[in-house]
Amino acid sequence: PGSSGDERLVEESLLAVLKTRRGRVAVTLFSSHIERIGHFARSCGQVGRRLCLLGRGLHDALDAAEAVGALRLPSSLLCSPDEAAALPPGEVALLCTGTQGETVAALGKLVAGLSPSSPPPFGKLRLLPGDCVVLAARAIPGNEKAISRLADRLVAHRVEVVSGPLY
Repeated sequence: PGSSGDERLVEESLLAVLKTRRGRVAVTLFSSHIERIGHFARSCGQVGRRLCLLGRGLHDALDAAEAVGALRLPSSLLCSPDEAAALPPGEVALLCTGTQGETVAALGKLVAGLSPSSPPPFGKLRLLPGDCVVLAARAIPGNEKAISRLADRLVAHRVEVVSGPLY
C-alpha cells in the first residue's frame, strides 16, 4: 500500500524463472513498460533464450521506444514465431500482450490455441504442457475474472502459471 515494489526484484524474479524452467517462458506485461521489457530482454540474453515478441501493442511500443532511443533490442536476440516454434522450448522466451485477460491479445490467442484441434495462433507456435506463463502485471480492478479464466485454461492444459511475488 502506498508504493510500488522495486523493479530490481521483478527483474531478478524473471531471471530466476528463465533459469529454472525447462519449457518456454511466456511473460505477459503492459506494452508501455519499456524498462521491464528491457530487463527481460537482457535476462533472455544472459540465459541464452531467444525472444519472440507477440502482440501489435508490444511491437508499436518498442518501435516508439527505439525511435526515441529509449530501448533497442539486438536483432540476434529476437526471433519470429515460426523460429520460436522450431527451437527447443528451453531456448525460447515469449513476450506477450494480454496481461488483463483480453481474448484478442497475444496471450488470449495462445490460450485459444491450446487445444491440439485448434490452429496455432502465430504460425506454428503454440504453448505446450511444461511451458510457463508469467503474469508480470497486477490486475486492473474488474479484470480479475477474465485473467482467472485464462489462467484456469492454461493450468488445465498443464502450462504453469506464475503470478505475484516469486520469493
